Amino acid sequence: MRVTLGPMIVWTRGRQPGQALALSLMVATGRMRLVAAATPSPVLYVALRGSAAGLRARISAGARVIGLDPDSDDLDGLHIIHKPDPFDLSDTRTVEWLREEAESVGAGLIVVDTSITCRWSP
Repeated sequence: MRVTLGPMIVWTRGRQPGQALALSLMVATGRMRLVAAATPSPVLYVALRGSAAGLRARISAGARVIGLDPDSDDLDGLHIIHKPDPFDLSDTRTVEWLREEAESVGAGLIVVDTSITCRWSP
């Protein structure tokens, strides 16, 4: 029996830099490091801080760690929104916009990442 609960939302607070991005990459590609196999699911990743170049570098590094080519279509399931403005989850317009964005990509995971640093270790 398979149970689907709808998109999961992860809100990071900078305590574990990189873990939200690592989770996003693994879910989007089905490349889970701790389980034998997983079904990929689209991910909506909302990066609230950091530079676009830094985010691209972190995504590339993370993809390589789990054995993916960041320049291939391996990451097609990862949908990035960088620094949306305004972004206030206490505002119903923001929540509605986020829901629409998630639905448009069929997201099984929504990540709102506030961390700005990331370290990868194989």
